[in-house]
Amino acid sequence: METKLRISEETYRNLFHNAQVGLFRSRISDGAILEANHQIAEMFGYASRQEFMAEFKSADHYVDPEKRKEMLRLLDEHGEVRHFEAQFRRKDGSIIWMLFSARVYPEQGWLEGVMEDITSRVEAEERLRYLSYHDILTGLYNRTFMEEELEQRANDPKVSVIIGDVNGLKLVNDAFGHEQGDRLLVKIAEILTQTVGEKGTVVRFGGDEFAIILPNQGQEEAQAIIREIRRRCRESSSHVIMMPSLALGRATRRGLDEPLRRVVRRAEDRMYSQKLTESSSHRSAILAFLTSTLREKSFETEEHAQRTRKLALDIGKALGLGESDLSALALLATLHDIGKVSVEDSILRKPGPLTPQEWEEVRKHPEVGYRITLASPELASISEAILAHHEWWDGTGYPRGLKGEEIPLLARIIALVDAYDVMTHGRPYRQAMTKEQAIQELRRLAGEQFDPRLVEVFTGMLSAEMGA
Repeated sequence: METKLRISEETYRNLFHNAQVGLFRSRISDGAILEANHQIAEMFGYASRQEFMAEFKSADHYVDPEKRKEMLRLLDEHGEVRHFEAQFRRKDGSIIWMLFSARVYPEQGWLEGVMEDITSRVEAEERLRYLSYHDILTGLYNRTFMEEELEQRANDPKVSVIIGDVNGLKLVNDAFGHEQGDRLLVKIAEILTQTVGEKGTVVRFGGDEFAIILPNQGQEEAQAIIREIRRRCRESSSHVIMMPSLALGRATRRGLDEPLRRVVRRAEDRMYSQKLTESSSHRSAILAFLTSTLREKSFETEEHAQRTRKLALDIGKALGLGESDLSALALLATLHDIGKVSVEDSILRKPGPLTPQEWEEVRKHPEVGYRITLASPELASISEAILAHHEWWDGTGYPRGLKGEEIPLLARIIALVDAYDVMTHGRPYRQAMTKEQAIQELRRLAGEQFDPRLVEVFTGMLSAEMGA
């Protein structure tokens, strides 16, 4: 019997000390540890179970003392607790979440239980809960939260809603990349949050759309917030690309019989009406900035644009093009290389030959220019020509390898006059040709790089002018 008891005790001791969870016995009165395995000592940051047993008292380690009172109440009522979760302080003061089950032994005055560190699980759950109600980029509440907030405010008689839509975000994304666009969104989120403060809730419920829900705020208060948002936007940056601009619309609930979603729709309608007038001027300001930036970072001078515009219009008139095509040609002469704003200055101004990687960056500019102009309704008519102005007549150009008359006519005209102006005025890395040399070069490249019919028309014009 003694041998069996010894074997049984050893087995129990091995199970106790080798368990992968924390096992303990503690005094009910103050939580002093009477027995523990090394796993629970490690969980609480102690070097050994002996140190843990000597120093630890659970009553002193609950983050919320009310949780211990709740645990003791459950033990008193049921004699045990199961899957009880609470926060504890470790020896170094850091906080962990514990899941434990315990049974009370009133005659002995102790309880025995099992503890498991669930900090990682709880943090993951909290992260998921956070993500389910927040926008990951700006940290604002998201559409899901907005829907629940509207439900909770369904019986509030006084609620105002402001809807905002970012002006020019697509243009910024296309010109400078989504990273720059994300910075703009974050800046706008900061402005909205600082302006609204405790008065309401700011939500990002779409890609470039924000909402502000203002309980207990009327029309005048909502309008004051809009004025403050606009002021902060104007003063936030001197850089036109990063200057936040929003079309804003507001609406205030007319009574409990008006659903809050209808209030949101009214605010949206007002915002869209404002956007029709604001977004166009904001796009124009950005495009003017982009054009200016292109002049500064490349060799595309205003004089080059004027000469190219005149030559393109001369060809267009000689071909009998209509007014709309001539207007598009004039615009295209100015903006055909607008996509180069996305290329590093060092590449555009490099005096020597480009590396294959640098050349690859340069070759992206027709696509960038296409996206920039496509984002502006007033420029959409030239976007296809911008995309195609580096295509060659024989199909060896880029980006799509178009051939012959697959290339839009306006793109063929701009490619021709742009090349001629560069030939005759040169670049820091290329000596200028005489007009006669340039004409010969154009004729040599007819049927290869350029439309042979356009070359014939254009060189004929040039020769006639020179003869005159």
